[in-house]
Parts: sequence; structure tokens; C-alpha cells
Amino acid sequence: MHNSDRLDMSNHRLSIGQIKTDNGLKSQLSVANSDRQDSGVYRCTADNAYGRSEHLIYLAVQERPDPPAGLEVIEIGSRSIRLLWKRAFDGNSPIRNYVIQYRSLSHGMTDDWNPVKTHNVTYTPGSSSSGNSIHPTQNGLSPFETTGDDQEVALVGGLHPAVTYTFRIFAINSIDASGPTEPVVAKTQEEAPTEPPQNIKVQSAGPGELMVSWQPPPKESCNGDLLGYIVTWSEHSSSTSGVNQSKSLTVNGWATTKVQLTGLRKFTKYDISIRAFNSIASGPASAPIVGTTQEGVPETPPTQVTCVPLSSQSVKVSWNAPPPHQHGGIIQGYKVYYRPVPTDNMDISTVGEVKRTSSMDTYLHTLYKYTNYSIKVLAYTGAGDGALSPPIFCMTEEDVPGPPAGIKALALTAESILVSWLPPLQPNGNVSKYTVYSRETGSKNHNTHTMHEPPSSPTDTLTMELRDLVERQLYEFWVSATTGLGEGERTTIVTQTTNTRAPARVASFSQVLRRAVKSSVTLSCLVVGNPTPRPIWTYRNSQISTGRHYELTPDGHLNIRGLEQSVAGNYTCSASNLFGDDSITYSLVVVMPPRAPSLELQYTTTNSIRFRWNHPDNGGATIQGYVLSYKRDQGGWEEIALSPEQTEFVLSGLKCGSSYLAHLTAHNRVDTGDPSPLISATTKGTAPLLPKERDIISANGTSVKLNLLSWPNGGCPVQYYTVEYRRRINTEPWILVASRATDNVVIRDLKTASWYSLRLTAHNDAGSTQTQMEFATTTLSGVSIGPPNDLIMEDDIKKTVPNHKVLYVIVPLICAIVLVVSAVILGYVMLKRNGRANYLGEILPGQQQQQQAGLGIVPQQHQQQHHHLSSCMSTVQLKSTAERDNRRNHQVYTSSPVKQENHKSADHGSEMYEISPYATFSVPGRENRSVTTATLDYTMQFKTFGHLENEDINTIDYERSSVEFERSKTPRWHKQRYFPSIAEAESKLRSSRQGSGSDTSGSPCGECAGPSYRVPVKPCRDVFSRGVESSTESNNEGSPSLARRRSRQPSRSTRR
Repeated sequence: MHNSDRLDMSNHRLSIGQIKTDNGLKSQLSVANSDRQDSGVYRCTADNAYGRSEHLIYLAVQERPDPPAGLEVIEIGSRSIRLLWKRAFDGNSPIRNYVIQYRSLSHGMTDDWNPVKTHNVTYTPGSSSSGNSIHPTQNGLSPFETTGDDQEVALVGGLHPAVTYTFRIFAINSIDASGPTEPVVAKTQEEAPTEPPQNIKVQSAGPGELMVSWQPPPKESCNGDLLGYIVTWSEHSSSTSGVNQSKSLTVNGWATTKVQLTGLRKFTKYDISIRAFNSIASGPASAPIVGTTQEGVPETPPTQVTCVPLSSQSVKVSWNAPPPHQHGGIIQGYKVYYRPVPTDNMDISTVGEVKRTSSMDTYLHTLYKYTNYSIKVLAYTGAGDGALSPPIFCMTEEDVPGPPAGIKALALTAESILVSWLPPLQPNGNVSKYTVYSRETGSKNHNTHTMHEPPSSPTDTLTMELRDLVERQLYEFWVSATTGLGEGERTTIVTQTTNTRAPARVASFSQVLRRAVKSSVTLSCLVVGNPTPRPIWTYRNSQISTGRHYELTPDGHLNIRGLEQSVAGNYTCSASNLFGDDSITYSLVVVMPPRAPSLELQYTTTNSIRFRWNHPDNGGATIQGYVLSYKRDQGGWEEIALSPEQTEFVLSGLKCGSSYLAHLTAHNRVDTGDPSPLISATTKGTAPLLPKERDIISANGTSVKLNLLSWPNGGCPVQYYTVEYRRRINTEPWILVASRATDNVVIRDLKTASWYSLRLTAHNDAGSTQTQMEFATTTLSGVSIGPPNDLIMEDDIKKTVPNHKVLYVIVPLICAIVLVVSAVILGYVMLKRNGRANYLGEILPGQQQQQQAGLGIVPQQHQQQHHHLSSCMSTVQLKSTAERDNRRNHQVYTSSPVKQENHKSADHGSEMYEISPYATFSVPGRENRSVTTATLDYTMQFKTFGHLENEDINTIDYERSSVEFERSKTPRWHKQRYFPSIAEAESKLRSSRQGSGSDTSGSPCGECAGPSYRVPVKPCRDVFSRGVESSTESNNEGSPSLARRRSRQPSRSTRR
């Protein structure tokens, strides 16, 4: 029995033999060609009359193990990968070890396990009672784990970062090794680059600018895909002093190997280092390279600016030079800007003055007395003025005051007189007291009376009542003011007689008051007399009563609230009694913010705009300054403060070829006025222009060099380029070579003798321009290849016009006469039939208007006339050998320009439909069907030549003059080889026409269906800008090719 089952003796591999011995009967089971299924428990049973016995035999058939099952990657590191697999059948022999084979897939995913490229790692499984222990391997590379669920885990180390590996495993027992597992593929994670960029160079690009260039680190040290570079710089002095003041700039794109550092200090040494980085981290920094910027203006203003008043009209200003490392060059001198600060009590001119000096201090003279001044200082070099220091304020010293502004003496009673006066217009300090002098007329002695309470406002009327006077005595009065420096000038002398019958008088003074709009003002009116009069206020000949703006106080004063222009003017306060009358007038000026300046644009440059303006109406108060507000399109507003005396300003540091909006506001002590109307100005320059293909592309067998620096920048420096390419198959994705290239680019590892599409985009401040070109790599021997079938040769027919001028004048004239006669017949038929049939004949250059005007409808029976017109054209011969030589052999780089940022590309005039040199086209001349102009715009009928099998077909060298190349804006040939000679080319083309069965008789293109012919289409369309899709196309209006081209046309600028 085998595993409790009776043996199947019909199996030829099993046999049982019995032998009689002295001890009994011996039975023997033989198993031939044993295999795995023969393992198990064998039971031998014997019985007789006395009993029964059995014998058990355990058989294990040993063989090589099965391959491990379920190999998978469970952990990926940058230099190791952990594998997991399930233990398979061990072949009834313990697994001695496992062999893990792995190799790099950098050379392609093949099944070639070449021993030279394959690595073998042997792991010996350990034993553990827990079933989950880690044991070191014999080679000590990585640990090996045995889990309790019949799984093995191994860590393969010693790998390289960012490399794709394939792994497989063998199990080995004492018999043999198993077969390999199915391979698994895994890519190690990236690590930071291990080497810095190379060949770092630093050049001065201008004041405060350095141009830094470098080369990428070695490829094997990148440890992944480089994403860019980190440029770090610091002042040379800070690096030696140990103070970390470094700054950094991230440059995206591995191919971007140049950057311009701006905003640096002028005339300063910098230490510059560069690190490459990938998606993990940045690598080590390069050794510092020292670069020095050019001289510029001082970066910071002078420091510790101080002012010391010397007298009431002079001050001394002193300062220290800017820090040495911020001089920006050699300081040649300093400028001191100073101006008085206006106040509500003193409306003086605020026009500033400038004083130059080469020393660290200066004296300012002839200033206003006891006036606060704003003082700023700047340093300048040969490059220009530096920054102004923050303003400091310095007040000139006190002086004796000027005389009080006015004085009155008014009789009150027979023994008293009221003296009133105004504060001095020039107090020249803080007035501490007023002295009133009085005396009888003719007397040499005088009395003094002192007032120690100065008014709160310079417009307040001050009064003093003098009593105990003699009735009907004439007295003289005068007043003076006193500051800390002494008594000032005295007023003129006024006289007054005491009187019991005092006439009505106003003690207040007529004044001109200037008050800000929306503020309030009180007009005082102090009246005296006996009997005491009542004050009456009038405005514009009308008496004032309490209202929205006015309030009359019990004392007779007038309060005016919410000042506005409607309440400005003269206010009169009058008083009268039986003995007289009097009045005063206030001239109230409501001070408004300044009116809007009239801002004008003078000129623009690539990075600046110059404005000018006139001083606006100041609103009643001196203009204290201007603010120029500007912003770039889609940007935020910025402001620049300007001095009040300025009438022009250059706004610099702008983006090239960009539009800006600007307006100007003026402000006085009241408020800021309305802004000027917005001015739109655009700095000079445009988006990059379309380049010439021959200036950009230089190709060989396996690479192409793009001379991007030769791209015309449109007046604005190109900031960076985007480079993409692909094989010339529209279904292939674009491959990005550089997203922010700033220098020439080389694309390597191209396939020899292949056509590629190239998409380039140049970016500057004004926008971006995209163009698409086609180029071909050469063969290994350097021979240029022919174009693909869908790249159609273009020929410039205009070049042949001078040689056939007579034909192009006479033939169209004859045909025009035929057309006129046809038009008369057509008109007659239209009146008779009232039918419409669309007809389009072959339109010659210069005849299109005549055909549209006279032959808009042609019945079908006139097709014969149409054929006659086509026959007229057959006389035009364009096939002279000289002309063909001039039209051939030009390398073709086709471009499909797309300009962005709303910059329109130039009109190329007439565009040409290009035709394959291996195909002719046939214009319908004898077919009885109607064709519209729209149909001819979008469809042509082609018939292919028989394909030439001669290997010499690629041996003619086509060339085109540089003038023709520049004049053409569509695809050109350049040094393509086709035939060994012109004669053979003509012969082969003629024979191919005859063999193809193409009938060109009666067609204007019968003689010009060779490779250099082109058909003009409407200049306003660009239907065939990508070339013909196939060598044969139907002219049927229902053609799917027509629908395909129409649907594809709108996206022409974005598909390539």
C-alpha cells in the first residue's frame, strides 16, 4: 500500500518480487524512474493462520527544488531593495542557500542575463525556534529573514541610486539548483547629487549685477534627475568674518546653466558657490568663486545726520559717510536738501534748496527765523546720486518778534478806552507778553501795561481796557510783543479821546482767513459803544441767521461749520448806535486740496518712461509735494513721492515692452487732490521676433546644436528659452530638453538619417514667441537625407516672372478678352433662365478681380471655354535648365510660428501650397462639374508618380541663394541629394510621368508639375501650412481628407 492506497500494479514502473528464504518469504518492491509522486509511506502486510503483521517504510524521493514562488519587492531604498518570496517545494532536500541574480536595465529591458553584467548574491537561510530571526549572510552584505508563514525576505545592498534593476532567484539544495523565478523590476530611489557643478565662471554684468555660468556635474554623480541648481552668494568680507549673510537663488531646469544675479552691492566682491539638486535634496556646494561688481551709486545714505542751530537764520549740518562696503564706488561729494516745513500758522514757500559739499558738514544761511526745516543728505559717485537720508528736522533759533499786526483805540466811557490789537505776523519765537503803552497827547511820559496771556491763535483779537482816564482828553497808544530774546518792534501810535457818548465801534479787525474745507471757523466781532450796539452779520448783502452752516453766539460771534466753497467769501459785521456806526469784513478763503495735475507722456525707452506736468491750482495753500502712482498690467500699484518744485520725472527700472498705467496727485496741508487722468504708456520693445531657421539649427548625424543666442529679441533681452523636440510623427509626445535655457543648447543621442520636429519658445519681458521647425540628421557619412513624403517642395515662382514678362502680359490680356465675351453671354443666359450655376475657371495672377466681377456664374455648357482658357496657360513654360538649377537644392526647415502675449506676427503675404517632388497635380479642365472658390482653397487632386527604384535618386545637390532663403517664410530645401545630374533628373521625372499614366494635357501645370512647382492660394488662409498629408488627395467635395483638413485648421498653431 502507498499512502493507504493499494498499489496500481498496472504501472510499468512498479514491480514486486518474492524470494523464499530459510526464514520465510521475502517480498521486494522496485520503483523505476522514481519521481516526486513516489514519495510517501509504504505499508507491507503479512498474515498467516496465527496472526498478522505489517512493516512501514518512509520513502523520500530527492530532486532539485522548485523555483521560489511569489517574488516581489517590498521595500525600496536608494542603495538597497528588499525582496520577499514564498518557499516552494524543496525537493525533499533542505535548501542550502538562495542565489539572487540582478542586473541594471540601463542598456534596455532584455532577457540577456550576460554573466558580465549580472551580479550574483548568495544567501544562506538560518534556523530559529521563533521562526522570525535575522541572520547575517556569509558575504556579510545584507541580512536574511525567515518568517513563520513560509516566506523568505532578503535585503540586496550595494546598489546605485536612481537605477532600474531586474531580479530573479534560484533555490539550491544538495541535489541541484532550481530554475529561476520570473524576474521583477524595481528602481532604486534617488539620492542627493554627490558632486557639485563644474567650470563655474563669474563675470560682471553691470553695477550691482554678476553673470554666473557653470556646467552640470558628472552624470554618474547626479543620483537621479537633476531639477536645477541653487546659486548662493555672500559678500567676500562677510565670509572671512564668519558672519553668515548669504543669499541664494534657485534655478530650475538641468539645462539652465547661466543666471544673472541682480540687486547686489556695487563695487563689491562676492563669493559664489553652486549646488545641484534633484527631487531628494541638494548636493555639495562648489568651491567659492570670487566676482566683483561694477561701480554704482551709494547704496545707503550718509549716517548720523545732525543739525545744530547757530542763530535765528543759520544752522550747521553734519553727517558721517555711508559704511565703506556700501559706497558703491568712490564717493565724490554730498548734497544737502533742505526746505521749511509749513504750518497752519505760517503759509510760506516750501520750495527746497540744494547745497553741494565735499566735506562732512556744511552751514545753511538766510533761513526763516524760528522755522522748522526738513534736511536730507545724500552721497554721490561718478555713477550718480545715492539714496537720501531720512529727514531730520531742525528749527532756527528765536529772535525778537515783529510788531503786532494791528491796533485800535476805542472810547468806552468818559474815563475808559479799549485798546485792541492782533499778534505779530512774524512772532520769531514764543511771545511771552505784550506791552501796551499810553500817554496824554503832548506828554513825554508814558504808562505801560503788561499782558502775560498770549492768545491761542494768531488771528485772535487781544484787548485791554485802560481806566481812570481824564474825560475828553486825547490819549496816544501803542503796543509791542516780547519773546525770550527781548521786546520786539512797536506798532504805530493811535489816538483816542474819552467820551461819554461813545459811538458804536468794532474792536475786532478785518482779516483774511484761510481754513481747510470741511473744518469750522469762528469769526469774532467785539463791538463797543454807549449805548452798547448789537452786531449784525451779513453775507452777500443778506443778513445771516442761524442755519445749516451758521451759528450766532450770545457774544455776537459767528460760527461757521462744514466749510465748503459755497460759504467762502466776505462776511461783514456791522454795529451802530445813536452816535455812530462801524463795520469790519472777514474774507474767508476755503482751502481745498489741489486740483488734478495735467500729466503728459514725453517719451519711453526700453526700461523707462518720462513724464511731465504743470503745477495745478493749489486750492488756496502751497503744494507740499506730488505722488506718482504707477502699475504694470496685472500688477499692483506703486508710489513715488516727488518734491513740489518738480515738473518732470523719469520712471526707470521698468520691464521692457510692457504696458504701464500712471497718474499723478498733488497734496497740500489740507489733503491730497484728485488724481490726473490715467496715462497708458508702453516701454519700447516687443516679444522675440521669429528667427531664421538657418541661424538657429546646426545638425549632424546624432545631434543638433541650437544657436538660441542668435534669436532676434525684439528689443527686449531674452530671459530664457524653452526647447522641445520629437520624431516627426505627430503621435509622439514632445520631449522637453530645457524649460529655461539661457544659452545655446545641444540635443544629443538622436537617430541618424531621421527627421525631427523642433518646438522653440523664447521669453522676454514683453511676452513669448513660439516657432516650430523641421530638421533632419545626416547619415554617418555626413550626407543629408531627402524629405519625407509629407514635406512638399516649395518654389518661388516670382523669380521666373521677369524672364517671362511678355508671356505674363500678353496671355492674361488675351484670356481677359475671352472672359469679357463670356461675361456678356453669361448675363444674357441668366436673364433667360433665372438659374444659377457656380463656376470657377483657372484664375491667373492679376485676373482674379475680373473673373469674380464678370464670371460669377457659368452654365455647364461653357466648360469648353474654360478648357480654352486652360489651354492658353499651357503656353507658359517654366522649365528652363537655369531656372531649375536656381530652384533646387535647399535644406528645408519648416516653421509654424505662434506668437503669444497678443503680439501679432507679420503678414507673409501670399502663402504657397507645396507639392511633393514625386507627385503631379491636375486642375480639372475637362470634367463636367462645378467647383467653388472655397473648394479650391481647401482641396487639390493629386496623382503619384511611379516610385523610382534607382539608388542614385538621392544624389542631386539642391541649392538656393541666401536672398531667396531670406525672402521665403515657408519650408525650403537645403543641400538635399536626389539625382547625379540635372539631365538625369529631368529624364527620370519625364519617364515617371509617362509610366504613371498621369494626363496633364490641357492643364496649365502640364509643364510645371515637377518638384519645383507651387500653386498660389489665398494669402488670407493658411490651410496647408503643415504640408500635404498624403501624396494623393481627392478633389471630391465629399472627401474625408477635406473634412479632416478643415477640422484641423483652427489648431494649426498648437499642434506641432
